[in-house]
This record gives sequence, structure tokens and C-alpha cells, in this order.
Amino acid sequence: MAGHRVLLVEDNALNQELATDLLGDVGLQPELAANGAEAVAAVQRKRYDLILMDVQMPVIDGLEATRRVRLLPGYEETPILATTASAFEEDRKRCLEAGMDDFVAKPIDPALLRGALARWLP
Repeated sequence: MAGHRVLLVEDNALNQELATDLLGDVGLQPELAANGAEAVAAVQRKRYDLILMDVQMPVIDGLEATRRVRLLPGYEETPILATTASAFEEDRKRCLEAGMDDFVAKPIDPALLRGALARWLP
């Protein structure tokens, strides 16, 4: 999976470190954004192949950030995967309605993350 540009949007430093390590295990070196506002700014500067988006964050949450990213040229089809500890069906539905493509529950299971990446990265 090396060579793909991945944006990791996560406000918790420990979760950033864990996700970065897990992504590194499959050859990815993600760029970080600490909230939805930073994520929207990042995608305006650079093209990413996949976005891992925390749902609950300060400034702009992941749902609103996803809606804004989807409005940007070239990001209509970019895979956006929700990461959240709220794994109820209603949470999944809200993520999909906001424009996210898939859902990875926290704490992140490495095998499930690898599976999601394999499904969504070209």
C-alpha cells in the first residue's frame, strides 16, 4: 500500500500515534490533521487517496468536515472512512449520510483496518 497519500484526521494524540503505527505497518505514512477544519484546509492544499476521519472532534466534527470535503473538486469519490468509538447502527447511518464510505470502530482492530484499506485504496 506504500505510495498512497492518506490523511489521518484525529484529535487525540494517543489515537494519532496508534493509527500512525498501524498505517506504517502496511507501508503508509499518513499526514495528520487534529480537527475537521485542519482536514478541510489540508485537502485544499494537497490531493489524498484516502481520508481516515474521526467523527467526534473539536472545531469542526468529522461529519461536517466530510460534507465540506465532498463539495471540493476532485473529492467527490475519494474514500473517507469514519473512525469512532460510537459503533451503533444509527452512528453508521449518520456517517454514510454525511458522505463517508465506510466505518472503522475504535479501538481500531488492525485486521479490520487492513481490510478496509484493501477495499478502498486502488
